[in-house]
Amino acid sequence: MSARPGDYVYVTYGEEPELYHTRLLVGHVHQGQWVVVTPTFDVYVEDFGTGNEDIEAIRYGPSTGQLPVGMHTADVFMFAPALVPAQVTALIAEGERLASIERANLGGVAAPALAAAPPPLPPPAAVPAPAAVVPAAPAPPAAPVVAAVPVAAVPHPGFPTPAADGTLPPSHVWVVADEMPGDGRVMGAVLEVGPQPGQARLLATRGRKALVECADGSSVFVYMVATTDLGDFVKTWRGEDARVLAVKRVNGSRHREWRDVSDSGRQEDFADFPIAKPRTAKWCTEYLIKNGGPAQHSEIWRSRRRLQPTEFGVDMHDTLAKIAEYMGTYDQLDLRNLASAEYLFRKMQMVEHYYDEKDLDNFSGNPKLPAEEARAFVGGGRPVSMVAPELLDYVSKELERVSGIKKNARKLREEQAALRSHGGGGGGGGGNNQGNKNKQQPQGGGDASK
Repeated sequence: MSARPGDYVYVTYGEEPELYHTRLLVGHVHQGQWVVVTPTFDVYVEDFGTGNEDIEAIRYGPSTGQLPVGMHTADVFMFAPALVPAQVTALIAEGERLASIERANLGGVAAPALAAAPPPLPPPAAVPAPAAVVPAAPAPPAAPVVAAVPVAAVPHPGFPTPAADGTLPPSHVWVVADEMPGDGRVMGAVLEVGPQPGQARLLATRGRKALVECADGSSVFVYMVATTDLGDFVKTWRGEDARVLAVKRVNGSRHREWRDVSDSGRQEDFADFPIAKPRTAKWCTEYLIKNGGPAQHSEIWRSRRRLQPTEFGVDMHDTLAKIAEYMGTYDQLDLRNLASAEYLFRKMQMVEHYYDEKDLDNFSGNPKLPAEEARAFVGGGRPVSMVAPELLDYVSKELERVSGIKKNARKLREEQAALRSHGGGGGGGGGNNQGNKNKQQPQGGGDASK
């Protein structure tokens, strides 16, 4: 059966019990591919061709929204309330614009304005009065209707109604609700919507969802979120997995700049984190921004230190830096929450600290200038090193604790040795005294006998 913009299609994906999902066709892309709108106002391209194995069955309905014969409302996920003609007209206009973009991406020629374009597919032969359908083609150019849709938005309970230009009160923000390869947007990122230059323009809204046009002309769906709930909302979208970030692409390839790696994640607390506190991965990811990332930082650090790859820890430092680079920029992991990343950064910090101490020892070779004073005069002694201050405090306290344990153990051994030595000497002395007594007793006995 042929279809046209404004028709309703009902598809089922094999659920049990069977459920049909309503799709409003708003723009024809190519062959069986259409821009569709769902009852939750999601807009995307769906393929209704025979190659789509996800679709179990398709039923076509008229543009009036009436269900096909034999279908019952209890078995259909429908628009509620039903769309009014003004909304359908606005959605078709936007759908045709999106469809033309998709056709251009496929290598085709963008379709002309909807007002001059015939329907993408011929009208079905079953339509009894084709003459009545022809005048409907030029009807969509009613531009004021498009602008009126956001104003007639259905509010969502507990959320503010956006202004006509899309602005929200400070308590709420719009966040990106979809992520298309190559568009540079990240799902969950805050998007500025309003009348100012550079801000996105509101096209249509319903409850918490809206369709906006960005400054570059691309369209994106956004979701209204309270600023206090933004972190938890993004975390929910990430599937409760704190180890990963949303995949971001640049020109079609997976990539994040290191600043984005540092800014996108957030540290989660784990009661069973296997590496002793403090956790330094967050500090390290932020520190590495100034040098453009771990790999470049390692090169700069080695160059400033005038180190050779054969020297202690230098080759390991370079290898770990490259691993961290790939983990963040390509694998797009949230390094703050990975024990492997924490261990990796600890090793890098250990190597850098080693050379810090070595340089300070050389600098403070004069016995009149102790190393502690040298550190103070050179601003901490680590102008080019990645060593978290909290880690230094932890290491210092840990070494002091271990040193105290060793000192007490050494004192205990010395005391035990002294006791053994004293006990052996005292026993010998006692033997001598006893011997003296034995020697003297005969003399006393001799006196007594005398």
